[in-house]
Amino acid sequence: MVKMDINNLNSLFYSKVDNVWSDSGLADFFTKIEPIQTALAEKIVNLIPKEFIRVKELGSGADLTRWEIISKLKLKGRWQVTLTDFSDKSIPSVKTFKDSENFLFGSEKYNLLNPTPRLVKKDRYDAILATYVFDSIFFSFALRYTPG
Repeated sequence: MVKMDINNLNSLFYSKVDNVWSDSGLADFFTKIEPIQTALAEKIVNLIPKEFIRVKELGSGADLTRWEIISKLKLKGRWQVTLTDFSDKSIPSVKTFKDSENFLFGSEKYNLLNPTPRLVKKDRYDAILATYVFDSIFFSFALRYTPG
């Protein structure tokens, strides 16, 4: 089992920051680095031990690298993944991304400034990812999370 918390993630980020910055920019670290995506997927599977896992990613943007990596992993259960963004221009196009035996993908426009709709139980998600929702990266000197 992979143990990942925000402190470990921050440490990993800052140990690789020079490589990431020179290759593609800081923000891509959270969606394109394979060990991060593997750890994220395993964390979801371990926290949500269900046969059918519903995930919604807020502000995912058009890049599908994260899900290309995760969908190739041999994970337990089946996943329904909904990718969202605020603009028609940035909503991910899942048409080119083939559903696999374990993954079903969809996308939708979702503006975080609108009130969150109240969902009936059958329509709720098991996990909501918000990698770029706050559009900021915390520097090691600015944040340390201590579970309460």
